[in-house]
Amino acid sequence: MTSEPTVLERFEREYQGYHGLSKGRRADQLRSLDSLTRHAGAETPIEVKPDHYVGWLGFLADSELQPSTVKKYGMCVRAFFGWGFTVRLYSAEDLMRIREAAFPKAPPRKPRPYSPKEIKRIWPGLAERYPLEAEDGPYLKRWRKGTSRYKRIEHHAQHLQLRAVIRLALDCGLRRQEIFDLDMDDMHYDNEFVVVREGKEGKFREVPYTTAARAAVRAWIEFRHELRPKHDQPWLSLTRIGPEGVWLRPMNFRRFALYMGDLGNWQLHRLRHTCATNWLRAGMDIEVLSEMLGHASLTQTREYVELVGVDVQKQVEQNEGRFEALVA
Repeated sequence: MTSEPTVLERFEREYQGYHGLSKGRRADQLRSLDSLTRHAGAETPIEVKPDHYVGWLGFLADSELQPSTVKKYGMCVRAFFGWGFTVRLYSAEDLMRIREAAFPKAPPRKPRPYSPKEIKRIWPGLAERYPLEAEDGPYLKRWRKGTSRYKRIEHHAQHLQLRAVIRLALDCGLRRQEIFDLDMDDMHYDNEFVVVREGKEGKFREVPYTTAARAAVRAWIEFRHELRPKHDQPWLSLTRIGPEGVWLRPMNFRRFALYMGDLGNWQLHRLRHTCATNWLRAGMDIEVLSEMLGHASLTQTREYVELVGVDVQKQVEQNEGRFEALVA
């Protein structure tokens, strides 16, 4: 006689198996459930109640785990309760209380801009890793005529695309996701602005081009047209297929997120931080900078002011004479 499956066996089959979860995700969910069950002093997960869940989250938070880790474990367990509700093991009230349980909040990260000395290394590093071909050089000429293979100009293509990405973060302060989500019309070099249609919290904004950013985007878009991809996405995988061909599919976000790793320990969000501090050093008004960066409030932008406080003091000293002439 076949015994009835346990609750965990049902969960593994009816939820994890049905949704095709990875082995790692399955293991995370089962480990989290086991931790919660033991903390509740229960025999099986079905004996766990919403109060146990809330107490367990507090226990994890007090055990010096990172808030992001506590949230990860909590979300793993939520999946079990959600499934339990659909199979009538938990009530709607139980599920609501589980979903209303608050996760600990991580303290806001302080901006970490690159120093001017560090930034001076980014362009030589790009040129060394992905050398540019001269426009009148033999490899580009032959490739355009169809008498040379893509591998001869592969580094040239990578250089142009990376330089455009870097400039959008470093000059215009775009977030990584915002750069990835751009379409050709929103970033075209003939535009006055780079159009961010859905930034953080769904905020729309228009970001002015710098001369260098416009030139970098133009160089990439014009070369991209020569590659003739069969889609309108601006960013390409540029994966070489053998010695002759190149895969021109749109770049996926995972690869995009790791893009800068090709050059070393460069991160797009830190380039955005560098953009903010450099514009402040150059004298941009904080309200204008806040609008350019798409911040929800000036409080976020003031964190950059704290980082350049010494520079602000120097600007006051340098301009004090003109200021006094206006108020004397």
